[in-house]
Formats: sequence, C-alpha cells, structure tokens
Amino acid sequence: MPSQAAAERILDSASRLFYQKGIRATGVDSIAAESGMTKMTLYACYGSKEELVRVYLARRDQRWREWFKDAVERHAHREASRRPLAIFDALGERFADPEFRGCAFINAMAELDDREHPGYIAAAQHKAKVQDYVRTLLEESGYRDSGSLARRFMVLIDGAMVTASREHRPEAARHAREMATSLLSGWPRRTSH
Repeated sequence: MPSQAAAERILDSASRLFYQKGIRATGVDSIAAESGMTKMTLYACYGSKEELVRVYLARRDQRWREWFKDAVERHAHREASRRPLAIFDALGERFADPEFRGCAFINAMAELDDREHPGYIAAAQHKAKVQDYVRTLLEESGYRDSGSLARRFMVLIDGAMVTASREHRPEAARHAREMATSLLSGWPRRTSH
C-alpha cells in the first residue's frame, strides 16, 4: 500500500493540473509525471481518475469554505450585519489573485456534464454548502425568507465568478456587491419584539 505522503503528492499535483488545465485535459500520465509517482501508485491510492477528481473537489471544498468564512469575517469586522455584503469583498480578494482561473466547482460541473460523475456530485454539494452558509449569514442579519434570498445571492456569486474569470479582472465582485446592496435594500427584515 502506498504511503500517505505519496497519496498527498499525487493529490497536490492533480489539484494544480485540474485547476490550471482542466479535468478532461489532464490525464493520469500527466499527474503521475508531475507528482514523480507511477500510474500504478496513482491507481493504488485512488482507484480511478474519477475518484481522484472527487477527492480533489472535496478537499478544495473544505479549504475554500474555510478561507471564505475567514475572509467574510475579516471584511465584516466580525459584525453580523455586515457579513452578507462582505461576501463580495472576499470574492474580490480572490478574483485579484493572479492564479484565479474561475470557480473550480463551476468549471468541473461544466466540464463533466454528467450528474452521476463523482466530481459533478462533489461540485454540486459544494455549491449547496455555500448557499447554506449564505442563507445563515442572511438569517443572522435579520432578513426574512433567507432561503429565497440566498438563492438570489448565489446567482450574483456564481455570475461574478464567471465574469471575473472571463474578464481577468476583479471588478465583477464590486458590481455584484452593488447589485446585492440594491437587493437587500428592498428585502423585508424581521421585526424585533
């Protein structure tokens, strides 16, 4: 059985290649060569490319959501009422990174285009978790029907990600923030008793 270190090297190499070049464009030969491992070791660790894609997206989901939560808190100065709009400040930070190549999860769903593929399922689960987090932020900020509002925020979030990737500029986050501000200004709030 290969070591945990070998599995990590393979996953690190696969993660870089999948994000930079795309899932379909990255073959197991490239991953093995990049990681300095054999294809046999890759298959011993992950069983299939599909499983490696799933693990890549699952790990990226965990890391991305941890970063996102921390960035939102930082931009909101730990104030609950500022968190919904801080989402877009956090995204702007991400979009300004020269390594930004769009949303790995949107990219995966577009590339895989098979709702049964383990990678597609992992990407869809990520989006559901992000939407749930956004709903929680909106609810904690006193907005009614936070589930419906969170779905609208996801359109702004995903749209900003695709636009930032297409334009190679971070301004999409600011534009999405302006739209979110307008949306929130007309959205009903809970009345305090």
